[in-house]
Amino acid sequence: MPTTAEHTHPPLQLKAFTKVKDLKPGASEEVRLKLDKYAVSYWDDKYSIWNVDKGIYTVRVGGSSAQESLVLFARFEVPKSFTWSGL
Repeated sequence: MPTTAEHTHPPLQLKAFTKVKDLKPGASEEVRLKLDKYAVSYWDDKYSIWNVDKGIYTVRVGGSSAQESLVLFARFEVPKSFTWSGL
């Protein structure tokens, strides 16, 4: 979640993953992960609606959730906060 969010959120959240099988030491493989509105949304119990906060989001990628493993990152911006309902 963006650092400008008015609510607190866990510093790291698993939003997408994929497995890479039979990768030899030193080899690499391209993987693609899809992040959609669900990846940046949180549920608001008070209003029974999904919220998305505007701001800069950071995506971290690594071999595990250990901080030292998260060696790749990218950022994207949600320019305007919005709410939504349903699935």
